[in-house]
Amino acid sequence: FAFYLQFYPPKNFRDVEAFSKNVLPPICAGGETLLSITDTELAESYELRLIERLRSANQDDRGIGEARGHLFSSAEEDDLVAMFSLTVAMGWEAYLYMPKTCSVMLNWEGDILDFWTSDRSIFEEVTRLIGVFGLQETKKHCFDCEPPVPND
Repeated sequence: FAFYLQFYPPKNFRDVEAFSKNVLPPICAGGETLLSITDTELAESYELRLIERLRSANQDDRGIGEARGHLFSSAEEDDLVAMFSLTVAMGWEAYLYMPKTCSVMLNWEGDILDFWTSDRSIFEEVTRLIGVFGLQETKKHCFDCEPPVPND
């Protein structure tokens, strides 16, 4: 990845949702997106049911413990926005893998978002949206940090 950002997400759900609705379309760019939820350790049962209902609407009845990843088509953009926003709001750790733009976003339990990309225009758009939403970058500048590759 040539470009990296680390920043704080919005603090309330509606702002997380609005940010996701604006930032995900250019990053996903009409391709498939894999959402991999890697940590739901402190999840309440009703939170897990919300995610499972979103998945079942897409003909996937497996629970998070059974399948941590969910592949969204470009036609499922609204479901992707909803599910990613919920992972941020609920403080879960989740990765978004967007192969079409060679980009990855990590939600660190709703506290920090890491973003990697090889596309300068995508990097510039995410940087612009961070400013539009009044979000702050962290002091970390990790040019050697690499996100993990999904394995399930």
